[in-house]
Amino acid sequence: PTVEVARLMLSHPAVANGSLGPILGRFLLDHLPFETASRPIIDTVKLLLHSRLLNEQEIGRLWARAQNQVAWLVGFLSAGPQYLNVPYETEPESHASLFVESSPIEALLTRTGSVRDRHFLHFVESALKQAIDMDTVVDTLNALGDYYKPLRGEEELPRSADALRRAVGTISGLSTEAFAQDHAGGRNHTRLHKQRAALITLSLCGEPLVAPFFAKSDAVGSLMRRKLEPVISPVFSALDTLLNP
Repeated sequence: PTVEVARLMLSHPAVANGSLGPILGRFLLDHLPFETASRPIIDTVKLLLHSRLLNEQEIGRLWARAQNQVAWLVGFLSAGPQYLNVPYETEPESHASLFVESSPIEALLTRTGSVRDRHFLHFVESALKQAIDMDTVVDTLNALGDYYKPLRGEEELPRSADALRRAVGTISGLSTEAFAQDHAGGRNHTRLHKQRAALITLSLCGEPLVAPFFAKSDAVGSLMRRKLEPVISPVFSALDTLLNP
């Protein structure tokens, strides 16, 4: 089959889990180094990881390429944080004592302190800083938004940096009244408020944020990143807040 047909076939669980699955997986894996466009690289890496047809050595080779080729990295991010090559960790210290009651944002704040999630955010930041075209930008933002989707519910995704900032302020649960009084005083209170806002910012990421930009620009590489910076600056700020609390 052609590469496109092989990807389509392998995307069906019945095929991936059948006798043809390993054959298609090997075909795509062997062909992957010859791909040059971001779209097929991202889709193939994500599909191969989700198929669970690769052994640790094969995944390791994909990960090695992801360290210096951003489209391969975005494929890992699109597959999910569980596929990133991160060290074993114990459970992160819970932030539960800082909240009045359990909530989705509390759970995500706790999870964000884990090694795996910090690696995910770090690689998202790295991918956006290295993005070479529309596909690497859009798929990275979609990976972010999908991961933190429980926070936004059915909220419509914003289509500009200003709309993103406004949306963060209007989503319920952002008010500081949800926090319990903590013993560290106002500084810790402010820090947690900023982290909550950062999480909600990431939950609102997705293709709509950059769609107006790419509708008017075909820039790629460093020129694209420079022109795109005002649009995604709230995303970088949110990542910095969570990575450098």
